[in-house]
Amino acid sequence: MRRRRAGGFGLVTARERRAADRFWAELLGRPNRPAVAGVAAVPSEASPQPVPVMPIPPRPRRTYPGALTRLDGIDVYQENTVPAGDRIRGAGIGFVIHRCSIGRNLDTQFAARYPATRASGLIRGSFHYYLHKNGDGGDVQGERVVTAVRRLGPGDLAPSLDFEEAAVAAGSAEPATAEAWRAELEAFLDTVETRLGRTPLIYTRRSAWESHLAKGDFRAERFAHFGDYPLWVLYYDVRFHSQPLTVKDTSGADKTVTVSFNADAPPQRSDAVFAAEANAVGDALFALAKIEYRRQAWEAADRLYGQRQRINPPAGNIPRPWATWAIFQYSQFTPGALRTQGFPNDYKIDFNVTRGGVYALRGLADLVDAAGRLGARLAFDLADEPRARVVG
Repeated sequence: MRRRRAGGFGLVTARERRAADRFWAELLGRPNRPAVAGVAAVPSEASPQPVPVMPIPPRPRRTYPGALTRLDGIDVYQENTVPAGDRIRGAGIGFVIHRCSIGRNLDTQFAARYPATRASGLIRGSFHYYLHKNGDGGDVQGERVVTAVRRLGPGDLAPSLDFEEAAVAAGSAEPATAEAWRAELEAFLDTVETRLGRTPLIYTRRSAWESHLAKGDFRAERFAHFGDYPLWVLYYDVRFHSQPLTVKDTSGADKTVTVSFNADAPPQRSDAVFAAEANAVGDALFALAKIEYRRQAWEAADRLYGQRQRINPPAGNIPRPWATWAIFQYSQFTPGALRTQGFPNDYKIDFNVTRGGVYALRGLADLVDAAGRLGARLAFDLADEPRARVVG
């Protein structure tokens, strides 16, 4: 037996070195690293010459079922008819995000639906539809969210800031500067993050983000930190088509009218095509148009639902502060195929997918960085302030 130096440390044999390399390769899931390709770094006892070592092939990276499969989710508000939790799970839905509030008003269904979602074993989240209101700071609406959500448990997503084109309350004027918007949105996000202890998400799209912030004082570096918040992005590749509809006129004869449909605007009784007809005919035509609109909505959602594991929002739709997205709302309509799995005739439930699998969503639920982000931004803001001029 070869003697070792005092303290138990000394030269090791090539065999010992190879055994150690194999141990760490197994533990870390990567091949061992010889000092020189094809030879051992330490000579053996028998020979002072390097001993050839057969390289250990790379160990396959460990994979987990569903790790890369995008997780399906829905988001709802008080006007939606929502299936029971077991029906939602049976349809393959893994998370539900409820509207918590809009402006300073609570969603009437949130208090009942939010705890029921957790009781059903689904990952839950919330979103606040932001509405600027004269005289209020963002912290006012942030406190409304905190009061409604109360606390976040394990697996709960942090609340989302829903920032859309219509982000100004009735009777209020839009903030005149990008800096005023920045301060207002930061106040909301900081209130939610510091009070609930999780990093909020931001739900928006490029058109909404830029329509409010593309002002003369906009400076990209002043908004870059918004990219640290996970992005829940929306983009709808939905196409509707015109359809001839046939109704009976007052004489009982068939009357055919071609109706054009807009995916962004359901038909209204006041639309010119319906108003041009006599009351009974117009009413019958409008009733058929509503049915046709719903049919086309289900059909459009079915097409996107079938592609949800591979479709992505166009790069041009990602707002500039973000490099990527976390959740993708790809359809504002409910897939018709899910009607047989418990979803009702409500065709206006939004459908989403995560960028990664369930582990990515769990990561969002556990994302905590309040102190780091807020501290970094405070340092940035202080550095950006003009220095006081000393007058001697």
